[in-house]
Amino acid sequence: MDPLSHKECVDADFKIFDDGPSGSFSGYASVFGNRDRQGEIVLKGAFADTLPSFLKDGFGALNHEWNTLPLATISEAREDDRGLYVEGQFHSTPNAQAARKIMQERRERGKSVGLSIGYKVRDDEQTKDARLLKKLDLYEISFVSVPANAEAQVTAIKGAAGSWDETSDAYHYRVNDPGKYSRIRSKPLAGVPHPVMARYGVPKGGGGMEMQSLVFPKSDWTADEAHAWVAKHGPFKSILDQLEHLEAIRAEMRKLQQTILKRRIALRRH
Repeated sequence: MDPLSHKECVDADFKIFDDGPSGSFSGYASVFGNRDRQGEIVLKGAFADTLPSFLKDGFGALNHEWNTLPLATISEAREDDRGLYVEGQFHSTPNAQAARKIMQERRERGKSVGLSIGYKVRDDEQTKDARLLKKLDLYEISFVSVPANAEAQVTAIKGAAGSWDETSDAYHYRVNDPGKYSRIRSKPLAGVPHPVMARYGVPKGGGGMEMQSLVFPKSDWTADEAHAWVAKHGPFKSILDQLEHLEAIRAEMRKLQQTILKRRIALRRH
């Protein structure tokens, strides 16, 4: 059996959420079927036997540093057709929160962030083109910034208000946390050079509408263009006014429809 090895998986739908006092994360720690820069291919089923023990004893670290306190616990780990999907919660310790903040800032500045696995090989096969990893013992995952698997890309990190999230098809500028709203609606903006979708919501505690986020499609915007537009047009009071006007029109239309319906019912009774 091989000694402990590490394998990085950068840009594999890795997301960070501000969904509690400490925050959480999700993403793919490994992808199946592609040859990485180490000349190895992880096969589907490689983690099947090790997942129960990993869920019980596994942890999240920084750059595979085992001599310091862990950064996160693992709440979910499973294989699907793409790879090894994991979810976890950050600890509330200063080093864990500092690491989370750095990862958020790296993505905002266009830098890579990813996950890496610490494992031992139980079963493998050497072919002419690559080493096939069939069975692995998984011990931990680490947050890293050095890629080994070039095909897996971090597409989004969800941060605090004022941060940027990125998906496969759009750039998202977060104005407020979506968790504070009872409902969120979307509406295209008028008077912008390219299509932009505004998301706005009503706070759970009541009050007027608030801007939640702006969505810039990658088909129409580059990252630099989206950032420049936000820097020029924030804090979006005019956009919110536009949305409030549209919402008011919709409310009046609903009232009018209810009035017409009541009159029709009254006429039928007579």
